[in-house]
Amino acid sequence: MRRRRRGLFWFLLWMALGAAAAIYFFDPLSDLIQRGRRAAFGPSEPGRPSLAPTIHVVLFFPGAETDLLAPYPAEVEQGKEPVQTVRNVLAALLEGPKRPGYAPAAPPGAKLRTAIPGPDGTLYVDFDRAFRAGHPGGAWSEYLTAHAVANTVVFNFPKHFEQVVLLVEGQEAETIAGALSLYEPLRLREDLVAKEAAQPAPGAPKPARPVAPPAQNPPQAPARP
Repeated sequence: MRRRRRGLFWFLLWMALGAAAAIYFFDPLSDLIQRGRRAAFGPSEPGRPSLAPTIHVVLFFPGAETDLLAPYPAEVEQGKEPVQTVRNVLAALLEGPKRPGYAPAAPPGAKLRTAIPGPDGTLYVDFDRAFRAGHPGGAWSEYLTAHAVANTVVFNFPKHFEQVVLLVEGQEAETIAGALSLYEPLRLREDLVAKEAAQPAPGAPKPARPVAPPAQNPPQAPARP
């Protein structure tokens, strides 16, 4: 009888401790499970609140009715390190615009392989082969694609990166689709941003800083169509 009571006592005690631990660790455990689910199956359904903090950024897409870039306010998930946030921002750029007035900056299906910081404020951005194979080509089109990436990185992370080097499948991209030579790192080009940019959606975050109007003849740029 005593053994039964003692066994029952320890059983109830462990049950109580287990319940207390479950309550205490429920939120961190739930967060861990949700992060694992997102990594395996993609982002959660639209409208469901994100567990991770987000930041306001400005993406740069070609304007749908212009031959220049247009700022596109957006919100992305913040990483633990700046380079993780940069990767999230570039992934959002590759997803393309969700509002009218903008054109995609990269071919459909193009993926970011990685983004690696280098010396002298350089960020090496590595895309998969679809970034090159699916591009329509044309010097000015390639130029806008290259600087959509560079402007998005340097504009949003000026304290961390000053220039961008494009890679395709781990190799430095001397060109995107054969019409433009990328012979040096890319820097922020505010003169490539349309003065009359497409308007953001109601309630969207405003750009972090003003964008300068475009120069009439951007230096070292291919002829515009």
